Amino acid sequence: MNASKGLSRRSFLTGTAVVGAGAALFGMAGCSPSGASSEASAEAGSAAGVAENATVQAGYLTYFDWLGEEPAIDDADIVETVDAEVVVIGGGNAGVCAALGAAEAGAKVVVLETQTEDVYTFLGHDIGHLNSAWSKAHGGDEIDEVEFIQDWTRRNMNRSNYELVRQFASESGSVLDWILSHLSDDIVENCGIFGVPKPTGYPGEISGYKCWSSAIHFQDEGTDWPDAAKALKAAAEDLGAAWYFDCRAMKIVMDGDRAAGVVGMSSDGTYTKFSASKGVIIAAGDYSGNPEMVFALNDEYRDFVQSRKQDYTEIVGSGRVGDGQKLGCWAGGRMEPGPRASMGRAMGAGAFGGVALPQLNRDGLRFMNEGILGVWGNLFQVMRQPKGMIYGVADASWREYIQKNAPEHVYPGTGGFHDGGFLETLDAEIPNVLGTGTEGYKIRGCLTYAGETLEELADNLGLSGEPKENFLASIERYNELCEKGVDEDFGKDAFLMDPIVEPPFYASVIDSSEFKLGLVELSGLVTDKNQQVLDYDDDPIPGLYATGNSCGGRFALQYCTPIAGISIGWATTMGKLVGETVAAS
Repeated sequence: MNASKGLSRRSFLTGTAVVGAGAALFGMAGCSPSGASSEASAEAGSAAGVAENATVQAGYLTYFDWLGEEPAIDDADIVETVDAEVVVIGGGNAGVCAALGAAEAGAKVVVLETQTEDVYTFLGHDIGHLNSAWSKAHGGDEIDEVEFIQDWTRRNMNRSNYELVRQFASESGSVLDWILSHLSDDIVENCGIFGVPKPTGYPGEISGYKCWSSAIHFQDEGTDWPDAAKALKAAAEDLGAAWYFDCRAMKIVMDGDRAAGVVGMSSDGTYTKFSASKGVIIAAGDYSGNPEMVFALNDEYRDFVQSRKQDYTEIVGSGRVGDGQKLGCWAGGRMEPGPRASMGRAMGAGAFGGVALPQLNRDGLRFMNEGILGVWGNLFQVMRQPKGMIYGVADASWREYIQKNAPEHVYPGTGGFHDGGFLETLDAEIPNVLGTGTEGYKIRGCLTYAGETLEELADNLGLSGEPKENFLASIERYNELCEKGVDEDFGKDAFLMDPIVEPPFYASVIDSSEFKLGLVELSGLVTDKNQQVLDYDDDPIPGLYATGNSCGGRFALQYCTPIAGISIGWATTMGKLVGETVAAS
């Protein structure tokens, strides 16, 4: 068997630039950052007919041969061998910190990066963390680590790896300060704290979920997070770390049961072998750009797609295509058990963001406690409603209402955010909605409508008959509950119960009849507390580690954040720690 068999469509996706969920995807073929996914396979068939292709992959029954066969690469095809102590697969948020951490610990480091150097970039802008010196100096919350761990465990249904969460809680602040120590003053001085001052009336938790202001936001061209991350890369290179761009990791070289290196391939098909005397760190990101992996591994999202009779190839996100997870499984590891988490979005308040405005379904009925934002509950409830429009309803006091919500993520847009001006944008855009009648006005991709009365608003939304009657009755009932100060129907916190009474009235609309993945998948390989990949007997595989989105044990069901920017905060923190661990081995 030659390498081409391992590169078949069922093993790795090839293709051209594809845009999904509003963002360009990074691809597979030839380590090109613009390729993302191929057309659906003929043998896989439609979403409704894939059951006959079910197979066991990495210990689980799946619909697709998402894992495929490991490429067989002849030693004669390897044109160069590079000796290193630590080999990092992926130079993204986790990989760059792993490389710098290992290099500072004295190791000889090599980084394999699929992207070409001219387009090399990083995802994200915010780094969530606990108790950094920077946060304390900028008005961030001082966070009790035990409370943080308790809240994390509650949000993730007791499915997270406690020891990994504890490390993040105790080390993330010092890692943030470590990152800033490598950056120029012009970058650091342009950063902002996320979520300060606190939203008006915010009591510290919503629906039992705690939230804290303790994230740094990198902003503006020239001082954004990609610029900062490239400064970390430069610091690692100053210590001898070497980046190999346009180099996609094809297989992990095993010496008996030990990971001893990696074979990489450039886009011209040239193979290079990288030896790793201390260890291999998989930091290759997620698999949201690989619809077969998403469809096979994320049961809930697969069901959403099938129930809407969509083509499974539509569930793609903004991330990578699963190289890291595949490489780890081929080397003897396995994927974490389900349910497998994702960073999806379905905000019922539409243009107003993920806030606790009353939300009504296509039948004009309120259907949830809109304050359950701690586990991004909007997504789950919205997608479980009768397929159709979801209306987030506001009145003239929308600005004050938004600022009452938790500072847990960029999307709510609460006061003090350094996110390019969420409230400022709405201040400028909302007046454009007035007078648009049944046409509405699109804000942040969401059609938004207005009316001087609630009945006019319902008419402009196109509601009639029973749905219109329900719409008006639902808002009337909501206002009654606000007057009582108790949400007897769904249990929303009293401080979020503001009546919809002051004209003009608004409704921003999203459509639940189609499912879109959103950003990235968050499930990865099973590891121990050192992020060392475990085999099927739950024993560490010598020399093999996984970090960032390639590592499991973090989230259950859905991305949920007591602090904004947790995804990148976790990647940078745990990346540095695993780099130091491997360098010391």
